[in-house]
Amino acid sequence: MNVSRSSLPWWPRPFGTEYADFRKWGWILRQVIRTVGLLDLASRLRWRMLAQQIGRRRFERVLDAGCGTGVFAFQLVRTGRAARVDGIDVRREVVEEASRIAREKGLDQLRFRVSNLDTWRLPWNQPPYDLIICVEALTYVRDRPDTMFRLREALAPDGLLYLSLPHDKRLDNPRHFTIEETKAMLRATGFEVVSASYVIGRYHGALIATFDFLTRHLRPLAVLVLPILILLASGKRFPVPHGQFVMALARPARCADKHDQEANR
Repeated sequence: MNVSRSSLPWWPRPFGTEYADFRKWGWILRQVIRTVGLLDLASRLRWRMLAQQIGRRRFERVLDAGCGTGVFAFQLVRTGRAARVDGIDVRREVVEEASRIAREKGLDQLRFRVSNLDTWRLPWNQPPYDLIICVEALTYVRDRPDTMFRLREALAPDGLLYLSLPHDKRLDNPRHFTIEETKAMLRATGFEVVSASYVIGRYHGALIATFDFLTRHLRPLAVLVLPILILLASGKRFPVPHGQFVMALARPARCADKHDQEANR
C-alpha cells in the first residue's frame, strides 16, 4: 500500500506546500517547498496568530479579502477550519495562479476571483460569511470606512472579522495604524472589538530579518535553519508591547447588543 507522508497523522504537512506548484519557481525550489514548506517566516507567524485567534472553530463560509496568492485560504481549508473559502484580489495574475493550483489539487472548497475591495459587495443572492480575514489589504483601499461598512454587511450576525494592519513605519506600506486608530475605525463602522494587539515585535522581527537575509543570499542554509527559527518563534508568546503589525478581532456590534439584552432578562 502506497501511503504518502502527508496522510500520516504524526507527520503534519509543512506550511504552504501548495506553493511548490507555482510556475514562477525553479525545479530545485519547488522540491524544497514540497519538503519543508513555504520559505516565508513572516507568513508562517501570521498564520500562527490567525490560528490562535480563531482556535479550532470550523467556519462554513470564509472570505479572504485581498487574498493575494491565497496562502491563508489554502491553510484554512487544509487544517479543517473552513468548509469553503472565497478569495478576492485585484491582481488577476495571482488569482489565476491560485485558482489553477486549487483546481489541480481538487480543492473545490476554494474559489478565487478578481475583484476590487474599493467596489466589492456581497451579491444579494449569497449568504453572509462566518469569518472575514483581511491581511494588510485595507491599507490600499481609497475609502476605508466605506469598505469596512461593506465588509460588515457581508458578515453574519455572529461572525468574526480578522484584521492585520501595518504599524511599523519602516514597512513598505502607504498607511500605518496604531491600536487606538484600529479600534476607533472598527467601532465607527459597526463592529465590537474582541481583541487588538501589536504583533511581531523586535524578537520575531529579528528572526524574520535573519531568515530573509539567508533566503536571498544563502538559500541552502536558510532551508537548514528554518526548523530552528520556527521553533524559536513558537517559544515566544503574542501579543507584544510594540510591533510591526496591529492584529484585531471584531464582531458585529448588534451581536453584542443581543447578548446584553438576553443577559438582562
